[in-house]
Amino acid sequence: MNYTFKIPRTPTVPSTKTSVPLGHFGVWIDGVSMYNAWDAVSYNNLGVWQRNAYVWEKISFDSCNGHPDGGSEYHIHVNPGISL
Repeated sequence: MNYTFKIPRTPTVPSTKTSVPLGHFGVWIDGVSMYNAWDAVSYNNLGVWQRNAYVWEKISFDSCNGHPDGGSEYHIHVNPGISL
């Protein structure tokens, strides 16, 4: 994958909190994408509820708690240090 991430030298905590979208929203220091805790499944694709990826997708996680998405982007939903 070819991404450019702009990370401020002196980050600040925003005053307004927002939900992160599906897909990558950050990057670990080793370059692996961070995904939120949800998988892409929801009731009739309406976003009425979301499934927890750690519960529903962990069978596909490797030893670092990561796996590729449908477009082959390797990513991690949870802290790689958490034991399954």
